[in-house]
Amino acid sequence: MSTEIVTMLIEKGLFSELGSLRKQFKEAIEFMCFNIKTGALPQAPYTFFLQKLIGHLEHSQRLSYSRTPDFFDMLKNLLTHYFKVRDREPFSFEAVFDPSSLTKILIGQLEQYKSQESKTSIVADYTLVGIINLIQTLLEANEDVLD
Repeated sequence: MSTEIVTMLIEKGLFSELGSLRKQFKEAIEFMCFNIKTGALPQAPYTFFLQKLIGHLEHSQRLSYSRTPDFFDMLKNLLTHYFKVRDREPFSFEAVFDPSSLTKILIGQLEQYKSQESKTSIVADYTLVGIINLIQTLLEANEDVLD
C-alpha cells in the first residue's frame, strides 16, 4: 500500500470531523491488522500501521481534541498487540520501534500540551487522555522504559 494512500486514510479517515467516519476507518484498519495473515507480506499489517500511526503523533497535536479519540484508541490497541506478540514470540520477534524513545516523545508532548479540559466543562480532552493512556501502555509493557 502506498505511503500517500495510508497517509490520506489516516488524516482524512481517523482524524475526520465525523465521529462515525472515524469509527468506520478505525474498524477497517483494525480488521486488516488483526485478520489478514502475514503470509507473503513483507511486514505484518499491525506493525505497518503501528509505524504509520506513531508517525502521526505530532499531527494529532495540531487537531481539535474531539477528533483524536479513535486514533489514540487504535494506537493503544496496536501497541498492546505488539507487546503481546513480543512476549509470546521473543525469538522470532522483530522490533519496529524503540519503546524508550516513544515514551520520551510522548512525555515531551504531554509536557507541552495545552489541555482543553476545565473544571467547569464536562468535555473530555481526548488528546490528553490518549497521550496518558499510551504512556501507561508503554510503562506496563516495558518496566525499564525510563532507564
